[in-house]
Formats: sequence, C-alpha cells, structure tokens
Amino acid sequence: MNKRSLIVIISRASALILSIPKSFILCLYIFGFKKGIQLPMIFHYRTKVRVSRGHIKCTKKRILFGFGGTDGISRKVQSYFIVEKGFLIFKGDAKFGEGSSIRVSSGKVIIGDGLLSNKNLLLYVEEYLEIGEKAVIGWNTDIRDGDGHQIAGNQMNIPIHIGDNCWIGSDVLILKGVKLGENCIIGAKSVVTKAISKSFIPASSTIVGMPAKVIKTGIEWTN
Repeated sequence: MNKRSLIVIISRASALILSIPKSFILCLYIFGFKKGIQLPMIFHYRTKVRVSRGHIKCTKKRILFGFGGTDGISRKVQSYFIVEKGFLIFKGDAKFGEGSSIRVSSGKVIIGDGLLSNKNLLLYVEEYLEIGEKAVIGWNTDIRDGDGHQIAGNQMNIPIHIGDNCWIGSDVLILKGVKLGENCIIGAKSVVTKAISKSFIPASSTIVGMPAKVIKTGIEWTN
C-alpha cells in the first residue's frame, strides 16, 4: 500500500468517526429512541440536515450519506439532506458518495435495496421518484421531477420511475416523466427526458445522447 492510499483510508475513517455523534442525535430525533439507537443512517458531518420527524422510513440495514466515491473527482463544497414535507423510504441499504444532496420538497421518494451512487448526486423531488434495486449511479448526476420554477404561471411535476439494476453514467441529467425499464444503461453526459419514449423505456436498453435516445436493446451488464 502506497502513502497516498494510506492517507485516503485514514481520511475516510476519520470522517466516519467524526460523523457518528451528529448522526446519532439526528437518528434519535428522526426515528425515535427505539429505532434511532440502532443508527440506521450515518450522515457525513459536513452535511446540512433538515428533516421532519417521521418523514423517513428505512429497514434494519444502514444508509451511508456523503461517504466515499471515485478518487480524483472533487466533491461539492456543501451537501444537503432536506426532507421536511415529503417522505423518503429506503427499502434496504444505500450508499451516497461525497458531496451528494437530497431535497424532497413534497411528494414521495422510494429507493430500492443496494443503491450505490458516486460523488455529487443530486435528487430534487416535488412529486414522486422511485429507484429500483441495485441501481448504480455515476458522479455528478442530477435527477429531478419538476421544473423548479413556474413557467407561464404553472409548475409541472411528473413522476420518475427507474427500474431495478440500472446503471446511470456520470454527468447524466434525468428530467421529469422518465420511465426507465430494468437493466438499462444510460451513457455519460446524457440528458434523458420523457420524450425518449411515449410510455416506458424498454428493459435492457442502452440510452445515450443530448437529448438521449435508445441506441440498443437486449443488452446485459453486471456490476
């Protein structure tokens, strides 16, 4: 093991240790004593957290938020975890890389077991987002189900569905209304909109481009 690798390991271990006291207090508040004492979530100590009690549900598995990710990719300066009006449900374990942010303004988010995301993921949800099991998400990816601002006096939010075992590349933008079948691959720097398919993007598809298009079907990939 070289000196650089050792420094990285020590740095990450230190961040985890520093994060436990803050996470313990937050878990007691969010989940109550019986559940909170099990420490179901560990937030990186630099994360700004605003969560309403009872608005997060998770299994006995643990959620890590703001830890790890690919070396050489800079983390965002500030991370947020905001779930004040909406609801966030974890169906299993999940790991969010450094610099990640989640904002559930309203509506519901369901995240399947085994989510693994790299650095700087942004989830912005106002209506509904569902991510299936064993999703893999590259760095600097944004997923948002709404406009963020009113356009011509209206603000449109359309649910997003991402199937099981999907691989989302780095620097991808997924916008409102996308319905992605299981086992799909989204290429790096793609912009995926509901226009890609009138109903549901077929399972085992490769999607690439700005705006993204299906370029191949019947693919298989392994994590």
